[in-house]
Amino acid sequence: NANGFSGTAALDLPWKSHYVGTASYTMMRQDDSFMPASTSAAFVLPASSLNGAINTLLINNQLTTKITPELTSKLTYRYYDFQNNTPEIFFNGVFNRDYTTSSETVNSLSMAYIKQNAGADLNWRPTKEWNLGVAYGFERYDWTRADADVTNEHSGKIYGDWKPFSWFTLRASGSAGARRYDNYNYLGYVGLFQWGPGCPGPTCDGSELYSSTYRQLMISNRDRYKATVSGDVAVFHNVTVTPFVKYVEDKYLLDPTQQGLNDNRKWSAGADVTYVMNPDTSFMVGYMYEWGSQLLFGVNCTTNVTGTPNPCVGPQTLTNDTTTVHTFTAAVRYGVIPQKLDTELRYTLSNGVDNMNLFGSGGGFTASGVPSQGGQFPENRTWFQRLDATAVYKFDKEQVAALGWKGDIKAKLHYAWERNAEDNWGNDPLTPYTLISSNLWLGWNNPNYNVHMLSGSIVASW
Repeated sequence: NANGFSGTAALDLPWKSHYVGTASYTMMRQDDSFMPASTSAAFVLPASSLNGAINTLLINNQLTTKITPELTSKLTYRYYDFQNNTPEIFFNGVFNRDYTTSSETVNSLSMAYIKQNAGADLNWRPTKEWNLGVAYGFERYDWTRADADVTNEHSGKIYGDWKPFSWFTLRASGSAGARRYDNYNYLGYVGLFQWGPGCPGPTCDGSELYSSTYRQLMISNRDRYKATVSGDVAVFHNVTVTPFVKYVEDKYLLDPTQQGLNDNRKWSAGADVTYVMNPDTSFMVGYMYEWGSQLLFGVNCTTNVTGTPNPCVGPQTLTNDTTTVHTFTAAVRYGVIPQKLDTELRYTLSNGVDNMNLFGSGGGFTASGVPSQGGQFPENRTWFQRLDATAVYKFDKEQVAALGWKGDIKAKLHYAWERNAEDNWGNDPLTPYTLISSNLWLGWNNPNYNVHMLSGSIVASW
């Protein structure tokens, strides 16, 4: 169960300032009994239930000031506390996690964090054609039971809109951010506790620990760059073209001894064309191209006699994963009976192609920087289709009044068809990082489906 309380305050302050604040507190509990550890043996669990207890506190503040008629500032501060009071339970050989004859010992983890965000935005509107701004943002996480204790991120942004004519609008923005952790210590903060007691030491099953040189995405050092340009162009009467280009790059700054995602780049471009025939009829077609690339580094690791993974210092393997996606959309809106019966038909077709190439690290597998001698992984293609058809009927005022209702009543009918077809789905995504072994997890996570859905609803408003 969950119970929450919230409140909001808005104040007009001197110097043409306006403050809005929100505070909320939520209490979540879960005390259902655990399922039996076995149906054939009398295993005794260390606790009868999770006794889950999580409280969250949110405080959000915003101060807007009209410095001049053209210049406006906005200051924000957000505090979010995810407090996890769930007991951490020690399971001492109660169950077999990997379905072998040996039992596992493990401590459950109660992850928690405090997230703080602060920002400043300065917006300038010198004329009705221009809208310019700069912004600064700060984000801090204080982690509990995570690989890093603290992460801090600073970011800056510039943006602008230009509308020199009624038929033309140009928008652009660019931003850059840098995130850094204070201390990264997987074994000290998580691993040795989770798989203890006995870690490090001969009684610790070090195979459960992953390498201390691995860096997780959400807390790794990262430099991020973004740029977006879009516009609206009325090429001729009732026809509007909306082109856009977007680029995002993340650099995770791994050193030669570390593992994980090192570089992540994505860019997309496309345009929508909308034709408004009349207030009750319009047509839209659109296309978007997306390209993404990820560079991942890994190292073969073994476990030493102390039950702690080796630091895995050595030649790295490189996995280069690139993806391209083409997406086509089309939509028609038509008022069969103006202001009474509105219909819409929308279709989406998306084709994605994924290529994953593995380059060796040297040693017995393959030469450093050389493609895998056993051949590369096959190309993975995905076709996605979706069709939506809706009809909304608004009852006459007289009909509504005859029912004794003061307001509006609408009936909505919605049909949707969705199909996803992916080849090579049997290859587990982790296969490229196992290097020597090649596993097929047949039938588990099949993403192929074909679904039809029909729904109806009645909406009453007053």
